[in-house]
Amino acid sequence: MLIVSCDSNLPNGGIPSYVKIESVTLNSNPLQGSNSHNIVDIWLEAKGVDYGAYELPTTLPLLTEGETTLFLLAGNLEDGRSGFRGIYPFYTLDTALVNLIEKDTITVIPSFSYRSATQFPLIEDFEIGNSFDNLQIVTNNEVFEGSGSGLMTLNGLTPEKTAKTFASFVLPFDREVYVELNYKANNFFNVKLEGKENSGVISTLDLIFIAPKSEWNKIYIKVTDDIALLNAVDYKFIINAVKNDTLPTAEIYIDNFKIVHL
Repeated sequence: MLIVSCDSNLPNGGIPSYVKIESVTLNSNPLQGSNSHNIVDIWLEAKGVDYGAYELPTTLPLLTEGETTLFLLAGNLEDGRSGFRGIYPFYTLDTALVNLIEKDTITVIPSFSYRSATQFPLIEDFEIGNSFDNLQIVTNNEVFEGSGSGLMTLNGLTPEKTAKTFASFVLPFDREVYVELNYKANNFFNVKLEGKENSGVISTLDLIFIAPKSEWNKIYIKVTDDIALLNAVDYKFIINAVKNDTLPTAEIYIDNFKIVHL
């Protein structure tokens, strides 16, 4: 026989209400580019209690009931690494007013937007232009969204390529700076940061090596510390790849390459 008891020392007598979150949405306007996202966690606070982060999809037990305002923040994987989970600093806080009932489950779909102060020095969606040399615009069935994506192709004649932004960008060293991008690739590739000093000296840092993905994926690359390390006047971004010897042709698709900061 199973006996269920309540602990009067716990909030709400230890009897939870449940909040189910299966998916989230991201809203963006044309000046902010694509609304694609890779929000993997929800950070929750309710009635002054910080419940921490929960990987999506999730059902959260809350030791409270009645009318409750949920405060929800979007979590991502910094540089795509599962060990580096945090609150993405450019998405807004969402709130949901719910009526929680003991042992019952309520479903919430959080909706996020970019914070109004977010700056976008670069949004390259490959629809009407191309901010990179050595990347071609393609309009085939592999395109992520819209009518175009960027493509780097490697073969036996050209086993290595480097694509660099035509423009240079002045970026803050005292605020968070990220690169967002969608990609699909059958070959490893590298994203780099190039900084030019007042003297004209150019230095380059590897930001991240990205593994092949057969389906489109979104990644958030933190650049804050690299900008402070280079301490340059302005910066360019580089995509570099060397063909795997086992592949006759390597293809690296890129879309929605954004530089974002506050």
